Parts: sequence; C-alpha cells; structure tokens
Amino acid sequence: MFNKLQKYETELWTIFCILLFSIIAHGYRFVNLMFNGDSMLIYQTDQDWKYSLGRIFQPFYWKLRGDLVAPMLIGTLSVLYFTIALVLIIRLFRLQNKLQIAFLCALLAVNITITSTFATDIHEGDTYMLALLCATLSVVAFRKAHLILGGVFICLCLGLYQAYLQVAVGLLLLLFMQNLLDGENFKKVFFSGLKSIAMLLGGSIAYTLIMRFILHVKNIALTNNYNGLADVGDYSTTSIPTLVVKTYQYIITEWLHPQTFRSGFVGLANAGIILLTILLFVLLLVTKVESNSSRVLLLILFLLFPFGINVVYFVSKGMEHTLMTFSFGLLYLLFVLLLHYFPLSKIQKYLPYAAYAAMGLAVWCNVIYANQTYLKVALQEKATDAFMVRVVDRLEQTEGYVPGKTPIAVVGLMPTSPLYKSMAGFEDVRGRTMDAYTASWEKIYYLYLENMLNYPVIRAPLAKEDQAAVDAMPTFPAEGCCAFIGDTLVIKIGSTVATGIL
Repeated sequence: MFNKLQKYETELWTIFCILLFSIIAHGYRFVNLMFNGDSMLIYQTDQDWKYSLGRIFQPFYWKLRGDLVAPMLIGTLSVLYFTIALVLIIRLFRLQNKLQIAFLCALLAVNITITSTFATDIHEGDTYMLALLCATLSVVAFRKAHLILGGVFICLCLGLYQAYLQVAVGLLLLLFMQNLLDGENFKKVFFSGLKSIAMLLGGSIAYTLIMRFILHVKNIALTNNYNGLADVGDYSTTSIPTLVVKTYQYIITEWLHPQTFRSGFVGLANAGIILLTILLFVLLLVTKVESNSSRVLLLILFLLFPFGINVVYFVSKGMEHTLMTFSFGLLYLLFVLLLHYFPLSKIQKYLPYAAYAAMGLAVWCNVIYANQTYLKVALQEKATDAFMVRVVDRLEQTEGYVPGKTPIAVVGLMPTSPLYKSMAGFEDVRGRTMDAYTASWEKIYYLYLENMLNYPVIRAPLAKEDQAAVDAMPTFPAEGCCAFIGDTLVIKIGSTVATGIL
C-alpha cells in the first residue's frame, strides 16, 4: 500500500499544498454568505444574459450543479477542479521539486483572480475553475496527440468563460519551450506549433457555430455591452500595433503593481523573478540549445509568452479585469521550468533561494490580502443590511404603502448617499470589491430586498418624464425622500440617479 502511494508522491504533495493554501486563504469565504453584486441573484435565473455573453455552457452546467448559489458547494467544486488542473500541469511539465511545487500551488491558488472571483462573483467560481480545467485538459490532450479532443476542450472552455483560453495558450507556449530545451529538433516543434494553432482554431470555430445555433434557437442576440462579444474581431477603429504594445504594457503593469497586500514589495519581488527568468533564459539559450534555428524559435516563443497569456486583452481590445487574468500567474511556472534545466554551480546554487524568498513574500502577502478582502466584504454585508432595513422601515411608514402590492422604485446610487463613508483601513484592498456596501447600483437593490431580506417587492421602473420629480426629492434619510409619483412609491437613497436603468 505504501509503495503504491509513493508512486503518486508528487500528485499527493500537490493536492496537499492546494488544499492547505485554499483553506488558509479562502476557507472563511466558503462558510459565509457575503453575497454582493451579481451574486445576489442567488437563484440563477439570468440564463439568457449568459447566452448573450457567449457563455453558452454555463446554464447547462448549472442544471447539474443546481441553480442556487451555495458558497460551500461552489467552493468545494472550485477547489476540486483547480486541484485536478494543477496536478495535470505538474505532471505535464514533469516537476519534482517539492518546494517549487508548493510555491507554485500557493501562488496560483491565492492569486488576485481567485480571490476576486470568490469575493465578488462566488456564483461563477466553480464555472471559472471548470473553464481552467478544460483549458488544461486541452493541452494534455494535445500532448498525447489527440487534437480533436483538445479542440473539444477548447470549445468547452470558451463556452464556460472565454478568458481562460489564454491559460491554454500559455501552457502550449511553455510546452514548446520545454520541448526545445529537451533537445527536440526545430522542425518537429515548429509543426507541433502549427498543429496547436489548428486545434485552437478548430475549437474556437466549433464554439462559434454552437453558440450561433443556440442563440438562433433561443432568439437571443450577442450583447456588445460590458463583457460582450458582439464586436470581437472588429479592429476597424483600432490601431493594431498600438493594441499589441498595450497588451504587453498591461501585463507588465500587473506584474510590477500587483493587487495584493504590500503591493510595492511584491512588485519588487516579481521584478526580481522576471529578471532571474530573463537571465536563466539567456544562459539556457546560449548553453543548452545547439541549433541556431531552435534558438530563434525558442526566443520567439519566449517573447510571445507575455502576449499569449494576455491574448484576451488583444481580442477584446483592452476590455480586461481581474477575473480574467489568472493566466498571469504562469510567469511563476515559466521561472520554475527554466530553473529545472539550469545546471547550478556552487555559487549559483544560492540563486533559487533568492527566488524562493521572493515567491514566499508573494504567497504571504496574497494570503493576507485574500483574508482582508473577505473581511471587507463581510463588513460591507452588515453595513448594507443595516441600511436596507432602514429603507424598508421608511417604506412601511409611508401612508398608503402595502408590502408586496404597492409598486416601488428604489433609486439613487448608494455611494452618493449622505450616509456613505469609505471603510477606514481598507484603502488598499481593491480587487473588484465595492467601496462600502455590497449593493451599490439600482438593479441590485431589488435583488437585496427580494433575496437577502426575503421582502415582497413589486418593481416599477420609472419613465423619463418622472426624472424631474425624482431630482427634486431630497435624499434618504431626509424627510420627503420617500413619496408617491403617480401610483409608484419612490425612495431616493442616493443623490445621483442612474437615468436609463430605473
């Protein structure tokens, strides 16, 4: 029995590291509600919106997982999918050093993308991690020469969350660099690259065809709003050279100014790792690779790597946020991979320990940042609850109001409320968290009343001709902030009213 377990020692160590850091960093999130923003749609009824975003497989997956947003279930599934993906990545690149594996697991499990996802979009957490797993499986299938299967996983990845496509691109680039460092000839690696492009294109075309068919059957159009795909591929008003430069600039900025605790120190640590990575690469390029053609190809792959793991920025013409940048963590995998091939002399043997110190600092700060982020959201949840309970009380004090029968309109942005204040001590906790409340725009107020307070609501969108009357109203908690406009009881909780989404 023990001998059988020893055979999977590396895999078991990887699983242990992921579970350890997932619990330390994200455990609190999994056992608390902390719904905010879009996750307040606790019962996932926005399938049509997901279809319009091109996330065509999410509604089907929810039928298997359940439409309710249960944090512990979603957290467990997320860690499961993430663990399988990381085990496959460790095996794919034949990593054996336990310390390097531990750092890699920690840095990927506790990066800003994972933290932001769980903090603000917990309802999508397991879906995103399943997209990560599909992206990884596509590369594993490609490695085993199963191009069609790899294309299927690319299609699934795109239909779950398109941003994780760049994980597959990054892993493929790393795989080809590994092949060249292993001594494979230029021609073989070059044609493997062409096959990978065919796999990516094939999966993308299959995804597009399936998406178009589903949208046609359901009579839904792709949205061109935030996160939309309608104008993907249209570069008619975009300077492509400028966009390429910005694609590199964006990822370098994120590496050097990461969203984490003590960002400046972690930025310096990342800068050190980048410099060490470049140094290792140059030395390996000169000493490890013999063929000039292979050297040129390896150099091209290395230079393409930052672009590849940020290719979604290029495709979306700059529309990217922290939920989309998990692939940036593959920088650490690149460093570990190059370190694996570098023969260290007595002096150079201390080089990895400098990098380990830098990675350890990043892990420490990311764990702190994750817990600070969840604390911030937990406090915001309490503040929002107290605020909205007072709003309900004011509604019920209004003569003529009958809960669940009288139409209401809750208007005004909470950040423009006279009661609004930023949370002292949390100035550096950014991510995608709100500034003070878990509900900050008008659509979400109704979700909070209906789903969090289980309060009966009859929504009544206001007409444009009501705008003047709304503007004349004082802001909660002042007298007159709650009044009838026609048959609708309007309560104004912020001085700025978002016209057009009333």
